[in-house]
Amino acid sequence: MSYCLNPDCLHRNPPQAKFCQRCRSLLLLGDRYRAIRCLGQGGMGRTWEAIDQHRLDSPCVIKQFLPLQQGKAAIQKATELFRQEAIRLRDLGKHPQIPDLLAFVEQEDKLYLVQEFIEGKTLLQEMHQNGRFSEERVRAVLTELLPVLEFVHQRQVIHRDIKPDNIMRSLSGSLVLIDFGVSKQTSSSLLSRVGTVAGTPGYAPMEQTRGFCYPASDLYSLGVTCVRLLTGCLPTDKNGSLADELFDSRKLRWLWREQLEKQGQTISPTLDGVLDKLLQDLPDARYQTAAEAMAALEFEEREAQRLEEEKRSREEAARAAAEQQLREETRRLQWELKESQGDRAKLARQLEKEKSDRADLGRLLKGLQIRFDKQSSQLEAERLQRQYLEFGLVNQHYTLLRDLLAAGKWKEADLETSKQMLRVMKKEELWHVKAKDMDNFPCEDLGTLDRLWVHYSKGRFGFSVQRRIYQSLGGTREYDRKIWQAFGDRVGWRKRGGWLSYYSDTTFDLTAPPAHLPLNIVHMHIDLLHRINSRISSDIDLISSLLNPFNKGYIDFDLFPGKNLVSLIHRIKACRL
Repeated sequence: MSYCLNPDCLHRNPPQAKFCQRCRSLLLLGDRYRAIRCLGQGGMGRTWEAIDQHRLDSPCVIKQFLPLQQGKAAIQKATELFRQEAIRLRDLGKHPQIPDLLAFVEQEDKLYLVQEFIEGKTLLQEMHQNGRFSEERVRAVLTELLPVLEFVHQRQVIHRDIKPDNIMRSLSGSLVLIDFGVSKQTSSSLLSRVGTVAGTPGYAPMEQTRGFCYPASDLYSLGVTCVRLLTGCLPTDKNGSLADELFDSRKLRWLWREQLEKQGQTISPTLDGVLDKLLQDLPDARYQTAAEAMAALEFEEREAQRLEEEKRSREEAARAAAEQQLREETRRLQWELKESQGDRAKLARQLEKEKSDRADLGRLLKGLQIRFDKQSSQLEAERLQRQYLEFGLVNQHYTLLRDLLAAGKWKEADLETSKQMLRVMKKEELWHVKAKDMDNFPCEDLGTLDRLWVHYSKGRFGFSVQRRIYQSLGGTREYDRKIWQAFGDRVGWRKRGGWLSYYSDTTFDLTAPPAHLPLNIVHMHIDLLHRINSRISSDIDLISSLLNPFNKGYIDFDLFPGKNLVSLIHRIKACRL
């Protein structure tokens, strides 16, 4: 296929045609380059994949310059700048990571650049294929491209459209910066001065959208490229506007750290700092040169290498000193052995004395061990006695509760807790308990009950555990139905959107959710239904009279237990439990 380069035609012709079948324009550019596929189109021109028929159809790229019609003077100036750009691209192409300029052609009143074709994949294609980049891969991108940008900026050229689409990995594995077109003018060119806007939304810095650009503008776009590769988040077009989950357009701030946290990723402080500075809104707040950014990135590696070398030097010095000490000690022992050869009896007596000293030392250590074991046993007994005093001795009323909890009889312990609290409040039945009774519950008794539950459940159950969860849900001194129901869902008092109907539905073991127990003193209606259920076969009239207040709505299964819990939690807080 051979495309017509006439911007008003673009007809597809047979591969070997010399003239366009529609408009009769020449199909070969410079009598050698044939366009075979359109690669893209921007505001300043069109890019084609082509073949060079003078070099065995080797691939190349044609960039066609199509300036906006702004009058004769403007077009002449744009043509002059295009020629200057061709010279700059020729010089830039001397870098192995920038496509080489093959030709500059003017044909049929149109200007063209012909550049080397880079075979490979863009970083965008790599991300789509393999997923988001690791920190090591992003570091590699910076390490490879920052020297390329330093080379470009030193030659007074600013790329102005750095993004994953314009960074290719060649078949050799090295990164190549592509798309140096005339829409990327130097900072001193006419197009930059009059405010030509270039770049891609979601990558270009704020100053570039207003027609200004600096070397720091390219560094900003490189920083955006890195955080998008790191998070895998790309800007999208929704109903004609840009949607970007990495940037808060109302607060004008980047959200890449929050996105990394959502993904469970962490990066080193050095890379975090480098990316943060690359993405500063003000150009003066960014790195001013690529070399400066590269130095900051390499600092951590140099510092880590220096510390590793220091550590290795210290280890080598310590090893050398130890070897020297060993040699000296060996020589000393050899000398002592030689000196002692004539007095073996003396040596034997000395060895016997050392053996006796070791035996004495062993007996001494054994005696100390016996004393230590005895003192440890005494301290353990004292600790157990203190524990016993702490968890059982407010008065004899809580002895049974302590024993039930120690035995893991959670249901019996729950009923015993209700019984003891009714005793303290001087109430006969659970539904006689009111919020004011909870407000005035003695702190000493409440503290004993809570400590017993917390201790024997290993922190899983207890009033203070219920207080922490209730307050974590936003609970306050005022009763709130939604918070009360959310609390019920959290601690397992509600299942499938409804409150437990029977006391037997309660989970009485350590697999229950945290704060599941104690339950009976707060959720009185479960106890009431339990009592009704136990008498259902004996007294139908009594059951009807008991259920009547609930059925008529006089008693709310949410309101009354909830208010009692709020009052109890307020009391727990007042008692500093």
